Amino acid sequence: LAMTDSLDNLRRRGRLSALWTFVTLNLLFRDVHEVFEPGVLADLAGGALGGSPLAPWLALAGGAVVEIPVAMVVLSRVLPWGALRAATSVAAALGVTALAASSAVWDPDDAFFAAMQGLGHAAILWTALSPLPAPRPGLRLRAASRVGVAEV
Repeated sequence: LAMTDSLDNLRRRGRLSALWTFVTLNLLFRDVHEVFEPGVLADLAGGALGGSPLAPWLALAGGAVVEIPVAMVVLSRVLPWGALRAATSVAAALGVTALAASSAVWDPDDAFFAAMQGLGHAAILWTALSPLPAPRPGLRLRAASRVGVAEV
């Protein structure tokens, strides 16, 4: 019974870690791609973003938006399952909120990266919140033999 639960749990943790990596890369690629839009690099060099002064708290908030999914890549592997489900729910909600808050200035490439982030967050929530399958005795023995545990 415990072997099946831990194998399903490990698979789910691996999937969550990969999905958080996917969301992080899309977030970063969107930002990197935005720098190459006309005038953006000059604005940033002058301490502005979209024509408005870039306040230190806004830069900190941007860093937090990037750091949350980066941290979730690691936390998906180390947190106890109950805490991971709660942290995942909060982190995904914050990510979707940040994504929605940035929607005022989307061009087609931004919309593409945002759609990929949104799909990633949906897959993360589905993976974290769906129940683990009920253990089956035959499955447990086959799963145990796949990882090198002798069948009794």
